[in-house]
Amino acid sequence: DKLMMKLGSKCTEDTLGALIKALKSDDEEEGQRAVNGIAQVVMVRPKAVLPLVIPEFTRCKSLSSIQCDAVKEIAVAADAYLLNHITGMLPVIITTLGLENIEEAHLDKAKEAAMACMQCLEEETMYIPCNAITAAIQDSSAVKRKGGASIVACMCTVIKEKTPKPKSEDEKVEEFDWYDQFPSVLQFVVRCYGDRAESVQIAGIHAMNELTSLISKERRCEFFDTLHSSVMSVSHSIIGAAADIPALHIKGAADKLIDWYIDPLLMGTTELREKAARSVAELVELIPAGDIAKPYITKICGRLIRVVGEKQPAKTKQEITAALSTVVQKGGTYLATFTSQLHTTFVKGITTDPDAGCHMEEIKGLCTLLTRHQPRVAGLVTELTNALKIQTQPMVLCPLLRATALTLTKKSKQVTADHAGKLYAQTLPHVDSDVLKVRSAACKALGLLEHQAASGDVGQRMETAKGLIESKDSQADMVAGLATMTGLLQSDQNKLNVAQVTQCMQAVLPATAQRASLACMHALRALHKGIVGFGSQLDDALLGKCLKAMAAVCSDNHCYGTPSEKKALMGIAALAAAKPSIFGRGTQEIVSCVLNKVGGGSPTYNRLVQKCLHTLQQNIDSASFTLQQSNLLNKHALDTSYDDIEGCESEVEDQIADYE
Repeated sequence: DKLMMKLGSKCTEDTLGALIKALKSDDEEEGQRAVNGIAQVVMVRPKAVLPLVIPEFTRCKSLSSIQCDAVKEIAVAADAYLLNHITGMLPVIITTLGLENIEEAHLDKAKEAAMACMQCLEEETMYIPCNAITAAIQDSSAVKRKGGASIVACMCTVIKEKTPKPKSEDEKVEEFDWYDQFPSVLQFVVRCYGDRAESVQIAGIHAMNELTSLISKERRCEFFDTLHSSVMSVSHSIIGAAADIPALHIKGAADKLIDWYIDPLLMGTTELREKAARSVAELVELIPAGDIAKPYITKICGRLIRVVGEKQPAKTKQEITAALSTVVQKGGTYLATFTSQLHTTFVKGITTDPDAGCHMEEIKGLCTLLTRHQPRVAGLVTELTNALKIQTQPMVLCPLLRATALTLTKKSKQVTADHAGKLYAQTLPHVDSDVLKVRSAACKALGLLEHQAASGDVGQRMETAKGLIESKDSQADMVAGLATMTGLLQSDQNKLNVAQVTQCMQAVLPATAQRASLACMHALRALHKGIVGFGSQLDDALLGKCLKAMAAVCSDNHCYGTPSEKKALMGIAALAAAKPSIFGRGTQEIVSCVLNKVGGGSPTYNRLVQKCLHTLQQNIDSASFTLQQSNLLNKHALDTSYDDIEGCESEVEDQIADYE
């Protein structure tokens, strides 16, 4: 200092020039002496010396290991005086951090230099490194993009050091407030997940880990919208390509992202919880298949099972259950340890949730679980049996019975006769319910139970079903017998001969006289299954009776739009396709009756009517009637819509049957 006062600035310039030249020496000791010398000079006259020394570093493309040491020591010596020069220093440090194949020791020194430089920053000047980060991540050079992501971790370390630590658990301290800049940094860090360079992706993952650990759960809820929109933007960054985030193929990449998505479910507002639940489902879809997904899927599944069991608004519960269904669908063998918890969660939800939307998602989840996994069926059936034993509310009974039917459909071979018998006893009373949806769901379950619990050959089971149909004591027994006949005609066609099919159809025909009833609908359904499977082999007289019964239902105004009428229309179409010769003088009346229904009812109903007309026209002598072509859809559309309609066993089960 005294020398400079006597000899002037030239002394300083000469001294610094010699020291900077020494930095380039191959002698490590000489280089370290130069570092110490520069730091001493800066410490004495920082304001005068920094403008001379800083350009020596900023004009470099990147910093050597010894230069990183020098920058660190200069930053420590200059302290707050470095603030005016940090804008120029950060780009070269970022480039150094982004160098490929950089030695570990060199990289550590570059990180130390970055942290030392940022120590001069305060809350109001945090925009400086944030601007440098966003500029680097947008750069065309992968080196700079990687460096931009890498320096985020250094910045987070500095912010942690600047945040006061509470002296006790109860003490509240003020945060280091840089949150005006946080959204832009978060957005560009997420952008690294979609970068084409794997090194940038890895740097982005590390930066996300540091950002996540830096802020509280409450702050993560506050900035969730920013994160979610950034993730979705990255996943669809390639126009026309399937949604994908390249970084998620790297092990550990989604760990902290999952925390961002789960925290709002635990502590967010109602609106935020709904959005977070939908977002979790989106994130699960983005996670690649294979072993890399195992820790993510199990982590998300465990969290969702816990959250879905808590008291939630109906819409929120529905979204969380839908997310859980997506996890079940994507999880594969990784969810083997969760299957019991999952079916318990779905059944408990059905019995406790009052909302129909929640019930639908719970049934979907159970369907996916039964289709893609191997849950313990005995435990599931026991839970369903116990629930049916105590439930009396129709809004709960209906989805519960649907879940029962679903279980029997998917896992019938694993249901023991003992369990089936107990389930039958709890299901049977609901066939007499005053609520149509409950009756319909109970009949479907009973039909499957009859098929499951029956012993002996098909002939013996036919006799059992005929006895139930002819029972005069209970409408429930009759409907159960009709459902069993349908099961035989649908599932055991390869075991039946024409004579047995004829007996089945003759047994169910009388029930069609009970127009618009549940028994009529099941009888027509059984006839339809028999015609589809054996129509061309059956006696004309029997098929004529079937046609007459179906035509009577279609012409009855009380049956308009009912499940019975829909089954009758499907049966007439099946008869026209299987054996058109039975259509005689009454054909014109049948066609006129069906034609009058075109344009009425729902779009699904109207497509069914038009499909019936189209089938008649294609298979029966066109001279016997004239159709209004302008009222018909094209054949492809009809065939497509009819396939959908045919899969629905009744109007009240359209949704679940379509899903199955």
